[in-house]
Amino acid sequence: MKQQMAFDRNSLSPHKELLIKAVKLLPDVLGTLEDIQGRRRKKSGEVMGIGWVIHGTVDFICGAGDVYFNRCLIVTEKRNEDGTGKNVIAAPRTSATKWGYVFDHCTVRNDVSLFGFARGWHTHPRCAWLNTTLETPGKLIPTRFEPQGIRSVDNEFFEYHTMDAEGNVITPSSNVVEFVVNDDCRYIETVFSEKEAKKYTIKNMFPKWRPDKKTRHLEKQIARIKKQYLKPAL
Repeated sequence: MKQQMAFDRNSLSPHKELLIKAVKLLPDVLGTLEDIQGRRRKKSGEVMGIGWVIHGTVDFICGAGDVYFNRCLIVTEKRNEDGTGKNVIAAPRTSATKWGYVFDHCTVRNDVSLFGFARGWHTHPRCAWLNTTLETPGKLIPTRFEPQGIRSVDNEFFEYHTMDAEGNVITPSSNVVEFVVNDDCRYIETVFSEKEAKKYTIKNMFPKWRPDKKTRHLEKQIARIKKQYLKPAL
């Protein structure tokens, strides 16, 4: 079974917003998430994930909408039992929304197989990797993003300020990728400038919703409840 985490606007709340914090998603449950999320094809929605732990192999984060992954741990498993093959983390189909998938201050942990950040599913997908920590940067494919698309070469794929486990910046100054599907191809610069990266904030992505404010409010409520009801043991 293909393991994947799919996003669909119809699976979200009545306000088309979803905030999930500190969730662990392992390979044995990822295959069911597409059904949980729903199969109807509305093409927009807003999701913010904080502190998720996501395991998978190929295209295991996919779907539509604007999705902000904040400080998540993404673990790429073995593609094959012997460790051969190549993983791809994300395959967005986010052409109907402005931002697509944004990974900010996330960590990628790689078990064995080589991996790429993302590849084009269809139409005009968008995906940005900001301030990412790679525990094994040598496993990232040379093009960083998978050049062979599924149906799309018109990709807005970018990275900024990628680091190794010691905090050294390993993003090249330029990385032009030739994205290919059959006889069609596009050459796209995939490295953001600092000015471009600064646009990718929660405030800009979700100006009406502001899940960051909701999270801070909930954290204050939780702290107050703990202080009131969880007395320290004598």
